[in-house]
Amino acid sequence: MLLCFIMFVSVSVKAQMSEFSKIEVKYMTSFLRDTADVTSKRQEITVLRVGENKSIFKSEMKLVRDSLLNENEAQVKREVAMGQFTLRMPGNLPRVAFRPEVYRYGEKTTVYDQLSLDVYSFDAPNSLKWNITAEKKKIATYNCQKAVARYGNRDIIAWFTNEIPMDEGPYTFKGLPGLVVEVYDSKKHYHFSLISVRQWMKRMTPPLRNVIPATYEQFSKKRQEYRDDPTAYVSQNGIKVPAPTKELRDLARSNRQRDNNFLD
Repeated sequence: MLLCFIMFVSVSVKAQMSEFSKIEVKYMTSFLRDTADVTSKRQEITVLRVGENKSIFKSEMKLVRDSLLNENEAQVKREVAMGQFTLRMPGNLPRVAFRPEVYRYGEKTTVYDQLSLDVYSFDAPNSLKWNITAEKKKIATYNCQKAVARYGNRDIIAWFTNEIPMDEGPYTFKGLPGLVVEVYDSKKHYHFSLISVRQWMKRMTPPLRNVIPATYEQFSKKRQEYRDDPTAYVSQNGIKVPAPTKELRDLARSNRQRDNNFLD
């Protein structure tokens, strides 16, 4: 049985990498890419895996993508060892709509997010102080209770069930006395709804390679720079691209500005 409340302990990277999940929860995640455009809605299945000392939440498509990339890397290493290396990238990598990943180690929650080719890690910027109400309803087969909280500039509504006694949920919406079955903001710009729960043993490994540690403020500043001029950001990552025309720069900036619905 999973522990509901786990004291944070310092563990080695090796121990972290060897931990396996005990349960897997899937959510349908819906969100607007652009809060001013209802046609910009995206949907993607996201996955929460929970072990004794940590949990991982990320897009199912990202899990598939990471698996393909790891498989390709392992094949490259085998070929290098045999002196038969051929530079290539795996084909048919799935497109990922929901990019952030959340890793929880005891009481510490870390968010991983990507700008261009760079992956940043930062402590979850918003702490949740849940107010559990008396309101109850049934969602699917679960008896649920309503809780509300302020999260940054959003009012959050969550429905949790103590029939699954773990203080977990999608993204950073955790800390309730039962699994979060559904959670959304008052404007429905983000909506997570439970699809399934099952026992599932799978190794849980955070993206340890090529991650840039940052404060949330540093990440937020970099993200704004990327939105202001995406072509300059690509150039700064060492990718040689032809000098863009003003029209192309304006087009790239306009497209990136439509990504304005950040859950953090």
